[in-house]
Amino acid sequence: MKSHLKNEPEMKGLMKVSKSDFSVQLNEVLDSFDKDFQEIVDNAAKTVSKESATKLKETSPRNKRTGGSEYADGWKARKNKNGDYVVYNSSQPQLTHLLEFGHVLVSFGKTRGRVAAIPHIAPVERWANKEFELKIRKNTK
Repeated sequence: MKSHLKNEPEMKGLMKVSKSDFSVQLNEVLDSFDKDFQEIVDNAAKTVSKESATKLKETSPRNKRTGGSEYADGWKARKNKNGDYVVYNSSQPQLTHLLEFGHVLVSFGKTRGRVAAIPHIAPVERWANKEFELKIRKNTK
């Protein structure tokens, strides 16, 4: 494209747009970018949430007394109605806070001490936050 102005360098890969069409063209470019970026974010969220559920299944405590793994096997990932991906325990959700942070042990109406915390959610959450950011950065370059 040859420039019509004196001393202006030739610009390759650019298109000429009239002032009246500029906002229309700009909105089209931004809409296209927004859709592409939303797809990248959605794919990263889906992948990381599934991997997080898998990691939680591996690292969650198991019942030593009965050998049960109902709590550990209950981790799932899904997309909620707002479009956000959520990782949750479907089998025993009431145990997540008690196991992660510990709790008071009460027996026959008397406090017998505290049950130690078994932090298993926080490390996976930290990993997921870093992994989510890395996947977005990798796919936007």
